[in-house]
Amino acid sequence: MNPIEKPHSLEHLREKPTEQNPAELKWFAAQDRVAVKLIGEEFHGLVSEERLAKMRDKPSEFKTHEDLAKAYTEVTKGKTAPQGLEGFAQRLDSPAQVCSGHREKIIEATLHERLHQAANPGGASLFGHNAQEGATEEGVTQALTEKTLGFSSGTFYQKETEAAKKLIKEVGPSAVEKLYFKGDASELNAALKEHAQHDARLEAFKKQNAANVE
Repeated sequence: MNPIEKPHSLEHLREKPTEQNPAELKWFAAQDRVAVKLIGEEFHGLVSEERLAKMRDKPSEFKTHEDLAKAYTEVTKGKTAPQGLEGFAQRLDSPAQVCSGHREKIIEATLHERLHQAANPGGASLFGHNAQEGATEEGVTQALTEKTLGFSSGTFYQKETEAAKKLIKEVGPSAVEKLYFKGDASELNAALKEHAQHDARLEAFKKQNAANVE
């Protein structure tokens, strides 16, 4: 299969073999390379070429569910991997880790973890853990996934994604992307001041980060 070939349905991906083999791992690696390429194209001017080069130099690793869980426990110094873990990334300190066990989610999971690595650590941290996942999934990964494949599994961080949709609707995707990728909160701050609505979560965000988004 060509990298990021557009399947007609999720069943097309589920038909792939259930055992890892060199040819399949080569296909996974191709998805990883294309994911980085797409991030550079979609977010040109937001993600630096230097960062993209570092991502290309550190390919993602694809593991079975069991090996992924072991890697997660090792990296987090003893924490148990969350149920249904599809991948994780520690910024660019180490390769992104992606589960190879669910073929229908490979492309989406790879994009998700690579976007974590593409993010500006300071900017992304202002969203907090849950909001960061939401912004990644809806504001970034969702857009890339739908553009590339024409579908999304809809199973990644559903609650956080809904929260991100509210934020993006209020301030616009550009404001979220500038903070997430560049650490630039000026547009988000201006939008929040101008268009703030009575949403408890958004109000909490503004109060918690008032000093950082001026």
